[in-house]
Amino acid sequence: MTKIYLIRHAEAEGNLYRIMHGQTNSSITETGLQQIEALSRRFANIPIDACYASDLIRTQTTAKAITGPKGLPLQLDARFREVQMGRWEGLTFGYLYHHEPETMKIFSQEPQKWQVEGAESYDTYTSRFLEGLTELAQKHDGQTIAIVSHAMVMRVSLQRLFADEEPDRDFDRCDNTAVTFLEYANQKFHLRYLYDNSHLEPAISTLARQSSYQKDGKKLDYSLWFQPIIQCPEVASAFLGANFSILPSRRGILAMFHETPVGYLEIEKANDSMEAGRIWKFRFEEAYNQSMYQLQMLGESVVYYRTHGVNRLQVVLEDVENAGSFFQESGFLQTGVTGQGTTLEKNIEVSRYL
Repeated sequence: MTKIYLIRHAEAEGNLYRIMHGQTNSSITETGLQQIEALSRRFANIPIDACYASDLIRTQTTAKAITGPKGLPLQLDARFREVQMGRWEGLTFGYLYHHEPETMKIFSQEPQKWQVEGAESYDTYTSRFLEGLTELAQKHDGQTIAIVSHAMVMRVSLQRLFADEEPDRDFDRCDNTAVTFLEYANQKFHLRYLYDNSHLEPAISTLARQSSYQKDGKKLDYSLWFQPIIQCPEVASAFLGANFSILPSRRGILAMFHETPVGYLEIEKANDSMEAGRIWKFRFEEAYNQSMYQLQMLGESVVYYRTHGVNRLQVVLEDVENAGSFFQESGFLQTGVTGQGTTLEKNIEVSRYL
């Protein structure tokens, strides 16, 4: 018999910023690093003979919770990668909910029917995952192994694997670093427990923190999408004022909640000589001034600059005492004071922690 611990990676930027990161690399968040510490404590007294992970950075980083304390080599296997999202890679959930609601519904509720241009099919990604799982289960007969993978590929593959044995099981809602335990004997998998996150305190549980965006047991929509003002001049003028203007060297972006503009982001346009990107304006309507929305705006800035090869991001604040707490909590450090205000900076290069 083989014992198998399947583990979802710790919270990464895609989870925090509400961005579709299938096979796109992104950093583990500060909360994610705390989740990894909790995961390490959980496995402190559990013998593990081998540890595997997908070859993406967020799973490799998470696997250090096991390989580090136990002195095990980390073995990478691309079959445990997240689903390749095709043209959806890098798009915000808010954009997809707004522009492709029916396809998003299929994605969530009927994954076997979901397909977009360039994305893996249901059969392709579940087959590669289950092939890898079966191969390792047979290879490590009599041993205990850990595999660190990703939410959707695990969820849908487990649904396929246990379709007959667990037809009524709900395989949704897997917390970051949640643990699933399988046993493999006589060429058959048995599900012993699913998505256990008992090692996480509520303060560092991704799902627990998201529960604040629920009302009467129903999930509230809190996903934004972003529209360059050059594409919607009339909407921008109505929101920002008729006398609004922007320098040619800057890029203005409206944060949209459904059809309603709720915030404004103004950043320096990326160029080949740029050493650091810069946020010039970061404004939210007071009624929508919640950290979840602010984080998504920050994520829009991070993705834009990272895509252009810029790995440092600055923000200049006139009143750092009143306006700087969000940026400081998001990892920005004060680097100087000029006539324009206080400059805060963050390294936005994908952190490997390996």
